[in-house]
Parts: sequence; C-alpha cells; structure tokens
Amino acid sequence: MEEKVYWFKSLNKGSWSWGLPLVWQGWVAWLLFGIVNFVSLIYVEPLNEIWHWIVFGTSIFLIILVHFIKGEPPKNRFT
Repeated sequence: MEEKVYWFKSLNKGSWSWGLPLVWQGWVAWLLFGIVNFVSLIYVEPLNEIWHWIVFGTSIFLIILVHFIKGEPPKNRFT
C-alpha cells in the first residue's frame, strides 16, 4: 500500500493550522496564492475595489481548502 504524501504538516495536537509546505506542490500552491493576490492589488483594485475583495476572499477560501484536502489531518488534542 502506498503511503499518502501530505503537502502541509499539522502544527500541533489539537491545532487546526498547518506549517510550511513539505513538498514542491505545496510551495506552488502558496506561490499561486501570492501571485493572484499581488495581481489583484495592482490590476483589479483600481477598477473596482469590491472585485479585489471578491478575488482576495476566494483565494483565501481556496488556499484553506487546499490545506484541508492535501494537508495532514489535525491531531486529537488528548492523544
């Protein structure tokens, strides 16, 4: 049976957060997140500020979703 490779390691027992990426795919996800937000600041905000917040909120939702799907599951605090 093949071992599952996690892109992000869970930080602490009982913590719903992740640390730095463990593999290159995690770094690419973070890089895309940064590029999307940087481009949004430069090109979208001058046109209409609400679109900047829509892009920013969507990118935050997507990076958290990637962490949930590809990251190590949170550990039980009491074990």
